[in-house]
Amino acid sequence: MIEKEYISSHRQSCWCWDIVTCHSQKTACFTKGYTRYHKGTGSVLLVNGNMDVVSSMDSEHEYDGEWVEKLLSNEDAYVRYFTPTELLRLFGFPDSFSWPADASKRKRFELIGNSINVHVTSRLLRYLLAK
Repeated sequence: MIEKEYISSHRQSCWCWDIVTCHSQKTACFTKGYTRYHKGTGSVLLVNGNMDVVSSMDSEHEYDGEWVEKLLSNEDAYVRYFTPTELLRLFGFPDSFSWPADASKRKRFELIGNSINVHVTSRLLRYLLAK
């Protein structure tokens, strides 16, 4: 979980987050810098947040100065990064996939950020090789 105080005190860098919910149909591209940098490294997940604020956000992220307070106005609302396991699911990896024992969390994010969706790749290869 990303603490509300952190978000409030870092508004200048958090404004650019791609905030998604469990109902979102798309996410930003996840890169190997995910969780280390805010801008352009992947989506963050809003849990129990103010859906009115989420639905009013435009692609330019032109929030007023109180966007954090509005977004997290519910007492139990928070924003968090996806876990490596959740990202593997988004990328279509099978549940049987396992990491090497010595792969740190940081390394897992880096490797996932250098990956592409397994199902999309499979379909593209079938199409290209069928020609």
